[in-house]
Amino acid sequence: MDNFCVVEFNDGVQMVPENWIFGTKCYWPHFKSSSRFIKAVQCRENPDSTWSLYSVKILGTYDCYETAKKKLKLAEERTDLESSDAEDAKKKRKLNHKKNLSSGPDSDEDDFIISSFPKPPQKVLTLPNNRVLSKTETEVIEDLSDETPGTSEMEDSTSNLTSSNKGEINHESKVLKELFGIKLKLVKMEQIIENNKCKCKQVDDNIQLEEMEDFENIFPINNDDELKRIELLLENTDYKNKLGKILTQLGGIRVDERAKLILRKIITDKFAMEFNWLGLKNKKKFESLNLTKVIIQGTRFKSAFTEKEVIDAIKNWLRHAKTRNFNKESKP
Repeated sequence: MDNFCVVEFNDGVQMVPENWIFGTKCYWPHFKSSSRFIKAVQCRENPDSTWSLYSVKILGTYDCYETAKKKLKLAEERTDLESSDAEDAKKKRKLNHKKNLSSGPDSDEDDFIISSFPKPPQKVLTLPNNRVLSKTETEVIEDLSDETPGTSEMEDSTSNLTSSNKGEINHESKVLKELFGIKLKLVKMEQIIENNKCKCKQVDDNIQLEEMEDFENIFPINNDDELKRIELLLENTDYKNKLGKILTQLGGIRVDERAKLILRKIITDKFAMEFNWLGLKNKKKFESLNLTKVIIQGTRFKSAFTEKEVIDAIKNWLRHAKTRNFNKESKP
C-alpha cells in the first residue's frame, strides 16, 4: 500500500495513494487547501467516512512519489502512460485546469497542483444491473442527501427515479463503504501482526539465549548425581521440550555427525565410559534413560534418519568413549 497511482476521473487526471483505491473506485477528500491535499497524498493518509467515492481508470502505479508526479504531467499528453507511440503522444486529454491555489507562482508543486487538485470529479453512480445513471438522475440522488423533507424541488427532481432504484443505489453505496471499512481494518490488522511478529521474534531470541546459557551451566554431566538431577527434570514435559529444542540447534548433516555433536554436549567422555546401550559387562544402561529419548528425538529432528540409525550412532559413540578420554588426558 506504499505506491502512488495516476488515475483518470471523468473530468481530469489525478495522482493519489494506492490506499485510496478500491477496485475501480477512488476515495476523494473534501479539503479546502491544496497544501492539505498534497500532504494527504504524500503521507498516504487513510480515507474516512466523510470522503466521496468516484469511478476511475488507473493509468499507472509507481512506488515513488516523484516518479508518479512526473507521470501525472505525462498523462496530460498521452492516453496510455506505458505507450511510446508517436500517435498516442499527439492525443491531448482535455483537462479542466483549475486556479492554482499555491501562494508561490514558482513553487515546485505548481504543475502538480494545477492538474492534480481539481474539484471533486462528477460522481458516476451505477445500479446493480450495471446501468449507469444519467446526469439528471445522479444530481437527484446527490440532492436527496442535502435537501430538507417537504420541499417542492425535491418532489420534482425525484420524479425521474423509482423508489426501487433509489433503494438499490443506497444499498450499493452502503455496501461499498462497508467493504472499504473492512479493507482498512485488514490493513491495520496486517500492520499489527507484523509488529507483533517482530516483538515475538525478539522475545524468542532472548528466551533462546537464556535457555542456551542455562544449558551451558548444566551440561555436560559428569557424575551420577548430576545425571539423577537431569532425569528428574526431564519428568517435566516443558523442560523436556526446551532441552529437545536446544539439541536441534547443534547442527550436523550425517546421522553420526549429529549424534556426536549432541552427545559430547550432553555427557563427558569420562562419565560415558561407565555406560553401554544395554548395560552389559557391569556397565550402566544408557537405553533406559529419559535423557536418551531426548537425544534420539533431537538427532532425528527434521531428518530422514531412522531410530535404529540413531541408536547405532549412539552405541558407536559410547564404545569409543574410553579412547577419546585417554587421548584427551594424554595431551600435555
